[in-house]
Order: sequence, then structure tokens, then C-alpha cells
Amino acid sequence: MKTKAALFSLLLGGWALAGCLPEEEDAPDKAEFMRFVEDEDGAARLETAVVRYRGAENRVVDLIAAVHVGDRAYYDELNALFSTYDSLLFEAVMPKDRRPEPGGDSAVSMVQRALKDFLGLEFQLDAVDYSKDNFVHADLTPHEFQALMDEKGENLFTLLLQAILTQLKQGPGNAKDMQEQQALMLVALFSKDQARALKLVLGRQIGDLERLAAGLEKGLKGEDSVLVVERNKAALAALEARLKEGDDLTAIFYGAAHMPDMERRLLHDHGFTRSADSWLTAWDMPRPVKRK
Repeated sequence: MKTKAALFSLLLGGWALAGCLPEEEDAPDKAEFMRFVEDEDGAARLETAVVRYRGAENRVVDLIAAVHVGDRAYYDELNALFSTYDSLLFEAVMPKDRRPEPGGDSAVSMVQRALKDFLGLEFQLDAVDYSKDNFVHADLTPHEFQALMDEKGENLFTLLLQAILTQLKQGPGNAKDMQEQQALMLVALFSKDQARALKLVLGRQIGDLERLAAGLEKGLKGEDSVLVVERNKAALAALEARLKEGDDLTAIFYGAAHMPDMERRLLHDHGFTRSADSWLTAWDMPRPVKRK
């Protein structure tokens, strides 16, 4: 259970780090920010959402859910999309006058880099071009982050514990399903196409995203967590500043685990209305070729 919580945190963004908008679909009653799709022919894909919201004076804000390891084509599509916005608000716990650089030397970045090699994917910090003029830091600084963590008595262990406790409250799940998942993971590790097999196993469990995100939104004492909620508040404060500057088309690019809380605040506290969503393919797993 700890392994699952950690993997989804790393993949979905629980950790610190328009003209080209894809064809829109009608907005669902409740926004989704990530989904796994399997076709009858054996092809599959992990998709992340671009969800559009409209506010006063027809201002538009898109929430762009990130997965921190993905296909090169996924990040190429994101880079093209980012250029269409007046401002692109990004996450990174770092000084406001700095930009993320390829590589990343934090412990989390090192683990994510190992994960992308394991899955045959690209790492977000290597693939996203953060040098563009419309990119705006929309996160806590290291000093702000640590001060809030100290104030709330949080650390990465307590947040992981909270996520685990949330899963425990929902019950142990179906024992047969858990055994099947463990068996599939073992088979994947010894598969000839290990990367594809592991992506399938992880993708099929993507429904755990909302439960994991909920577990990371609150601290052990029930207060807003720093890792998710306080950083979301910083992102929305940066959004308010850009709207006051006159931006008409803005996007927030954050890990998918941040998005359920981000949307609630955008709708209830900032007066926006969800209008449409679109989907980008983060992991593309074509139909396997049958060997003769």
C-alpha cells in the first residue's frame, strides 16, 4: 500500500517540483483530470485533461493536469499548447526569480528520472521548455513551504501516512482483486516488453487518483495540507494577479493530484464556471505486434 501511494504521488504530482486547444467535448457534471483507456484491439493510453473555465468578462482559465513522466510527443504537444496563452502558471517550489532546469537535482527528481527510465518515458523537467516569456512561477518559495510545514507540523512522512490512512478508511478492498494486481505486477516485471507491461498495470489503477488526492489534501489534524492545498492557494493567488494585469487566456499547469481541490476553489471561491474539457495522450501504448 505504501508503494502504491508513493508511485501515484510521483506520477501525478503530489510532490513539489485557445488556438491550439484540442477539440473540445461537453463538460461532464464532475471534471476528470486523468483517465486510462483500453481499446478492444489491445491498444491503451493514459490521458490527462485540459479543463476550461470561464469567468467575469469572458476571461478563460484552463487547468492543465500534468503527469511528470510521459511520452516525448505528449510534452511536444504541451509545449505547443503553452505558447497560446497570455500566461502559463507553473508549479515548482523554488525562488520566484528562477525557472526549472533540465535534470533536477532533488531526491524526488532523481526518483522520477529513474521511474521514466523504467517505463521508457521522458521526464517533465527535461521535456518542457520553461524558458518562454509567458511562463509565470505560481507556487510557494522554499522558505514559504518550509515555514508552513513547520507551522502545521507536517513533513513528507505525515502526508504519506495521511494518504495511507485514507485508503484504510475505505476498507482493504477485494482480496481477489489485490492478488490479481500483485500477480500482474510480477508478470510485468518479467515481461519481454517490461515498460509497456508496467504502464498497463499502473494505468489500470489510475482510478485511485481521486482517493490519493483526497488523502493528501488534509493534514493529520484535518487542516489544509501544505503539499497540495497551500500550494494551490499560491497558484490561485498568482492567477488573480495575472487577471488584474489584464490576461484574458491563462492556464495553470500543475500535477494531476492538485486538480480536484484546484477546481473546487476556482468554482466556489473565484466565480468561474466549467465549460469544456479536452484530452492529451500522456502514455501511448499501441496494439502489440503479434510475432510470427
